[in-house]
Formats: sequence, structure tokens, C-alpha cells
Amino acid sequence: KEDWKLNEIIDYLKENLADSNTVRIHLGANLSPFSAMTLAYVATQEKLKAIFAGYTLKTEEVLSFDVVIVKSGQNQGMFYSQAQAEELIQALDKNRFVRLPETFTLPDNSIVTVYKKTVR
Repeated sequence: KEDWKLNEIIDYLKENLADSNTVRIHLGANLSPFSAMTLAYVATQEKLKAIFAGYTLKTEEVLSFDVVIVKSGQNQGMFYSQAQAEELIQALDKNRFVRLPETFTLPDNSIVTVYKKTVR
């Protein structure tokens, strides 16, 4: 079975977030093993209080989130493109998001990067 690093990503989020409030997390990629829905399922198992949203949001809406998870590469899944992911990264860089140091390599050789809003 391929490891899409879901548990590792959730553990990393738990290490890097204050555990008081429910955190809002965006993930645009929409593959069956790697989507906002699959990550939300693992977050519930791991007791991370989070609300997840996915590919349906516009970039401006995503900027209101606490954490944004970006998957590199062309394979973004249904309804979400590499161009959208790249546009989002540029917006994050300009809007008080900081890129956390650890990245995760997925079975399709893409890289997952976690961005966290610096001012809440």
C-alpha cells in the first residue's frame, strides 16, 4: 500500500499549531488518496481539531485560512490544476504566510509543503 504521508502531515501540524482553537486548513489537491477529505478523516482519528476545505475555494478565500497545504507537480486531481497551486503559492508568499521547514514526498514524487499564517 502506498504511503501518502497523511498521518505524518497531521502529526507535523499538531507539532506546529497551538492546540487551543480549531484550525482552518486548506488543501487544493483532490486525489482519492490525498485530498481535504482524506486528510480530515485522519485529523479526526488523530484528535486534531480542524476544519478542512478543498479545491472549491478561490485564492482570496484561502488567504483567510490558518494553514495551507500545497502539493507540487501536475497530478493535482480532479477540478484543481498545477497553475492554481502555483498561483496560490505566490499569493501565500505575499500575504503573511510562512513556509514551514519540513516537506513530505508522496508516492507520485510530488512534494507537500505546509504554509502557516503568521498573524492570527
